[in-house]
Order: sequence, then C-alpha cells, then structure tokens
Amino acid sequence: MLRRLDLAQAAAAGPLLAAAFQDDPGMRFVEPDDARRARFLADMGRLVVSLVAHRGEVWGAGEPLSGVALWTVGPLTTWDWATHGFAGLALRAPSRLGRMLKNGAAIDRLHARCVSGPHDYLVMLAVDQAARGQGLATQLVRARREGSARPTYLETANPKNVQLYAHLGFEVKARERLDAATELFGMLAPALRANTPAR
Repeated sequence: MLRRLDLAQAAAAGPLLAAAFQDDPGMRFVEPDDARRARFLADMGRLVVSLVAHRGEVWGAGEPLSGVALWTVGPLTTWDWATHGFAGLALRAPSRLGRMLKNGAAIDRLHARCVSGPHDYLVMLAVDQAARGQGLATQLVRARREGSARPTYLETANPKNVQLYAHLGFEVKARERLDAATELFGMLAPALRANTPAR
C-alpha cells in the first residue's frame, strides 16, 4: 500500500535510506570509510527526510515500511540544505567537507543542465534489501508520475540504477564525473499526462 507519510511517520524512512545508500558510489565518494559512512548516512537520512517532509512529500510502501520515495517540485536549494542541519553535518568531519561540496556542486550543475521550468524531483528512492524484486520502486515512481502533469528529474551515481529508471521512462540527459571511478547521471522523464487548464 502506497501512502504519503507525515513527519512522524517519515522518521522511519531515515534508517531505510541509510541502509540502502551504504554502498552507493556517490556516498562512497563522499565518505570512503565504511564505518564512518554508516554513521554519516544515519545522520544524513534523518536530515534529508526532515527536509523533504517540510519542503515536499515523503511517500512510503509496505507495512512495515519497506520502500520510500522523497519528492519535491523543483530543486532543493543551498538554503534548504543549510537550514536543515547539513552545514553542521559537513563541519563535523572536515576531511569530508570538500567531497560534500564537490558532490553538491555537481548535483546542482547536473540538475540545471537537464531540466528547467516546473518539474518533479525524485530526491531519493530506497527499498529495503529484503523487499527488493517486489516492484515497490516501480510503484513509488509510477504513482507520482501518473498523477503529475510535470516532467520528472532525478540523478543517480549508481550505473545499475540507470537501467531501472530507463525502464520507467527516464533518459540520461547529462553526466558529471566526481572522480575517475564515480559518475553522476542526470535523468529526465516526460510528463505522462497533459496539463489541463483551469476553467
């Protein structure tokens, strides 16, 4: 069952995101050390869920929660991130700060290159390891796309995800390289329904 999560319910999504992104190439770039990355993602998961719950929508699937999609209309700004604790998260580990800034700047450039005008932004998508293969990611993405008259944008650093998103109607529009081993893919899907003018 898909449902929009309120702020209290969305808190359960933080650990789900942290676990799902532990081996993500982009997160490995930001924090190469496995143990430190797990701690970083625990904090980041909590903060990004809070940010999107205030700025956009958090949708969940499964009972107990097994899949989550974080959505906004348009990009998240530097101010959005800074006012939801990410500055403190970066400053707690100065060795990570440069990589966080480089990753953030690359995400911003990619977003601007791929889409302009009103659009839905899939900030993060995660499915619990035990629930993968059940179509939860597809359901979470399709439900939003089928109900929106806007194109949908996302970025991923995981090449394995490119095929999944291509199956859902996304196309790679641009790329940004973080280092020799890590590349971000900006992907865009067209609106599935026409925008009906108000009467």
